[in-house]
Amino acid sequence: MKNKNNIHDKFLKSILSDKRLSKDFFRNFLPENIKAIVDLDSLISIDKSFVDSELKEIFADALFLCKLKEKDNDFFISIIVEHKSYPDKFVNIQILRYLANGYSEQVKNGKEIKPILVFIYYHGKRKWVPKTIGELINDLPQELSEFVPHYNSIFIDLVRFSDEQLQNVGNVFLSSALTLQKYIHDPEQLIKNIELIFGTFFPEDYGNLLRTLIVYYLNTIQVDFVYLLEIIEKIPSPVKKEIMSTYELIEKQGIEKGFEQGIEKGVEKKTIEVIIRSYTKGLSYDLISDITGLSIEKVKDIIDDYK
Repeated sequence: MKNKNNIHDKFLKSILSDKRLSKDFFRNFLPENIKAIVDLDSLISIDKSFVDSELKEIFADALFLCKLKEKDNDFFISIIVEHKSYPDKFVNIQILRYLANGYSEQVKNGKEIKPILVFIYYHGKRKWVPKTIGELINDLPQELSEFVPHYNSIFIDLVRFSDEQLQNVGNVFLSSALTLQKYIHDPEQLIKNIELIFGTFFPEDYGNLLRTLIVYYLNTIQVDFVYLLEIIEKIPSPVKKEIMSTYELIEKQGIEKGFEQGIEKGVEKKTIEVIIRSYTKGLSYDLISDITGLSIEKVKDIIDDYK
């Protein structure tokens, strides 16, 4: 079965892959002094990572480039979002390695060195304040403190934000996605707050992301169809219809079966049909991979054969 944190990582990365949403995310969570010097209109998501094979077991990243204001040359800031769903005592030591990877790669590629701004994104239940490397060392003499690596990061503890704060981020879809992740470890709260998550009609151009939101939600609450009809009663009709059709799609294949069994018995005809049907409905490769349990590469191969 896939690492459960991968589900959370993929959800966050799929949301931030949309420029409108990533721009609004950083507009809300960047410190004011940083926002004053960066041009968020230039923000782009880049398909690369500074996570090495060992760090891959600990966290995932979403990497962006953003130009500085009043800079005519190609000088960028790399913005990294670290996604944590559990407290990690040594996260700042792990991020130190991550930063070393990022700067080393820039040197290796012969490029101008760009600063790397790190976000630690956390949505676990337990209250957590990450310790600096210096704070991890017991009885550190002041005389030695200047020799201990120190850097700053931006820590987002999503659960500590009120529902009202999340509803006021200025983008209805981003509000819904953040509220969903806030309560993702508490199915009862997800059901109770369904109107906060799905109570606003989303523009059609968020269609694929809306389906991603729905699958992430349904995979957590795990309810039968009769109860689902009851809890979505007050949801606007267009979104309600999308929830029902996505639920039926998942039920036909069985999302848990897909996670657990994967490709142990090979790709059967039914699985191929589910992949093609999911693709024609606009679901992403990542999402189809999660539903079927197949690798993204295998999903792409099947879809390429279909085209």
